[in-house]
Amino acid sequence: MNKESGYCVTQETIYKWIWTAKHSNHYNHAKYKRLCKHQRHTGRRQKRNNTYNKRSAITGCVGVNHQPQVVDNRYRISDIEVDLMMGRNHKLALLVMTDRATLVTIIEKLNSKNANEVYQRMNERLTNFDSPWIKTLKFYNVKEFAYHYKIAK
Repeated sequence: MNKESGYCVTQETIYKWIWTAKHSNHYNHAKYKRLCKHQRHTGRRQKRNNTYNKRSAITGCVGVNHQPQVVDNRYRISDIEVDLMMGRNHKLALLVMTDRATLVTIIEKLNSKNANEVYQRMNERLTNFDSPWIKTLKFYNVKEFAYHYKIAK
């Protein structure tokens, strides 16, 4: 297209058109269905400046590769793994805290799965133990464990 004509098509428009052609059954799109195979990123793209979805953006996370080797071996008692079990339609949840060596499990019923509720329940349960007893806590990188730094204190 000529630069002097004044028309411009953004890359976002092209990606949207390719995505529409891929998922459309219209006969006009039939010959363009496989264009998506030639894209650099074949998955669904997130729009720029989309700040709404911050689900996995938890600050201060320590990666699994930075944990001590003894935690992976599961020999030491007091390395706790924390997870959530979701109920029907993701309405209710169970907070599951399991010792990785002995598999002793503590289960708490949660009324909601927001981070504050998870923090309150864990704080109630874990304050019953002497602080030197618990050596490490392993969380999954989901928004329900956003207050992991408070629990660590």
